[in-house]
Amino acid sequence: MNQNRGLPAAARNRGIAESRGDLLIFIDDDMRITRDHIRMHQEYHKKMTQPLCVVGRWKDETRYDSRILDLYFKARLQVLPGDGEIVDQGLSLASGNFSLQRNTLELVKEVRDGKTQYYDERLLVYEDGDLGYRLESAGVKFHYTREISIAHCHVYSKRQIINRAYLAGYYQYLFDLKHPRLQRHNPNIIMKNQYLNRVLVTGGAVLFCLGYLIQWISPRMMLKGVGACLLYQASKGYIKAMRDFA
Repeated sequence: MNQNRGLPAAARNRGIAESRGDLLIFIDDDMRITRDHIRMHQEYHKKMTQPLCVVGRWKDETRYDSRILDLYFKARLQVLPGDGEIVDQGLSLASGNFSLQRNTLELVKEVRDGKTQYYDERLLVYEDGDLGYRLESAGVKFHYTREISIAHCHVYSKRQIINRAYLAGYYQYLFDLKHPRLQRHNPNIIMKNQYLNRVLVTGGAVLFCLGYLIQWISPRMMLKGVGACLLYQASKGYIKAMRDFA
């Protein structure tokens, strides 16, 4: 685990450190932007006076090597707040399409081992939500707009999805350690007992098999089985982190 820890966060921190402008615009390496992407982010910030994070829309063009996974994730696409709405929703922040002023980001800088960080480099997953939650706690508002659109063009294999679910559980535990108050107010559905987790994956497999046989009627049961099996992986990662950091 240790050799991979914090890679996305470290890369973004380096980008922040090496940048020279006052406006910081974040995208991921699997995004396709429009020609006026930078100008549109700039225009939104010119209108605003309060500490603000401008969050654009994602057009999902993700491809999976499994038709079933494609159905599952398309059914779970996150719905953004209304266009132009200013909300407190830091936990759902994603680095694919947002911008803020440098002095706004300075509100949440952290110093660890003598090094200034904005993204927490201990987190391989949830580094976005951690940053967003700290921004929200510092009084920053999130302005959602569908006008600034970006295409997400990643390709995922079944193995990558399974591994990502495991890592999501592992780093959920570290996130919970960092924000215990948040955990009390927003309990997650991670199975923290290995025996309950085995029951979960058995039930998920049965549900998936039954759903697969009758998917021509409705795919819902099959997709719930997929969700249960991915939750099993996340719970397995969470339990491993509990042991590693006990």
